[in-house]
Amino acid sequence: MDEIISFIRGVPLFQDFTENELHVCRKFFHRVIFSPGDVLVEEGERINGFSIIESGECDVVIRGGPGESSDTIATLQPGEIIGELSFLLGTHAQATVIARGVVHALYVPFDEMTELFYEKPEIERKFYRALAHILAQRLKRTNENLIFLRRMFLRTFRQIMNPAESDE
Repeated sequence: MDEIISFIRGVPLFQDFTENELHVCRKFFHRVIFSPGDVLVEEGERINGFSIIESGECDVVIRGGPGESSDTIATLQPGEIIGELSFLLGTHAQATVIARGVVHALYVPFDEMTELFYEKPEIERKFYRALAHILAQRLKRTNENLIFLRRMFLRTFRQIMNPAESDE
């Protein structure tokens, strides 16, 4: 059994693919290895493909402006995707992705994936449906975090503006 097929079978992006569809996709995956501290994607740069982490972890970092520090906004785990927003939107990278340790990933060039979608519309449909589901879950988590932060901000603001009320 092909290791890459075994791995992508468990990746949510490919969970609805048939065995034959996984084998069709297999030829587009290129295995890459990154050392600790390597930059996989640089914020603001155009990227030409997306990657799926096979092993290891990556930090997603938003660079600060002049005189500001950078912020790590997420840590990506095996099975997670790098570059999906650039793929969907045709834009530059929104963040920098840095290998925490040794990272093994599967890289798929955008042009090869687009060619595959042209030849196999059923694969395209399944891919975009799974990607929409993944992004919707991410948006839901982001909304939950924003609601929590808003509540914390408002509570703190009220305490600052009305210190007597918070002592009661």
